[in-house]
Amino acid sequence: MPFVHSILNIDGSYTHLWSVNESIDDLLMICRRRGIDVTPILSSVKASNRRTEKIVEQLLLHIIFGHPVELLHDPHGAPYLKRSSTYLSISHTPGIVVIATHHRHPVGIDVERIGSRVLRVRERFLTHDEIQQIDETDILDNLIAWTAKEALYKAAAEPDALLSDFTLDPFNRVVQDGTLQLTGHLAQRTFDLSTTFRHEVVITVASERLPDTASPAPANMIL
Repeated sequence: MPFVHSILNIDGSYTHLWSVNESIDDLLMICRRRGIDVTPILSSVKASNRRTEKIVEQLLLHIIFGHPVELLHDPHGAPYLKRSSTYLSISHTPGIVVIATHHRHPVGIDVERIGSRVLRVRERFLTHDEIQQIDETDILDNLIAWTAKEALYKAAAEPDALLSDFTLDPFNRVVQDGTLQLTGHLAQRTFDLSTTFRHEVVITVASERLPDTASPAPANMIL
């Protein structure tokens, strides 16, 4: 059985996670049982890791919505669903596929495995002030900022923006109920972010703070 979590974030978005431990044959069998046609993926995606990720995306979407859905991409590569008003964002890292959904607002998500690579690229995504605030040797704080900037970029839907154009309010790594709450900005726009830590990965989801945004209490549930 797949290891799937769905988490309700404080901004009203959901984070859906699939920890991939199935073989490609196992995934294809699950697809057949659920009536999901992945022939286009098998014929067009040659790299085995990428093929697995695309198949898991389809399966996870089936679990989220309860039926097969058609996943499309806009000219900038952002995913959307045909004939659906639900906003979504997708990210993956080896062994993990995550999908964020929001019923009212655009949403962005990023997942990264914990590792020191982030320290070598921090000047590409941090502002000058953030470089001063975040310790250059602190892998986790830099990774939180990196996933936050990636999630912000997707949620903002500004393809010409740079990651360093987004700013994060100073944060302390104080986690409540397994989630770290952050605030980000792009010019005059403000975004709410939720970061969770699971299976040696950091996952951050972002959505814009709009006047009609409600703030439901966060909850965790397993599908």
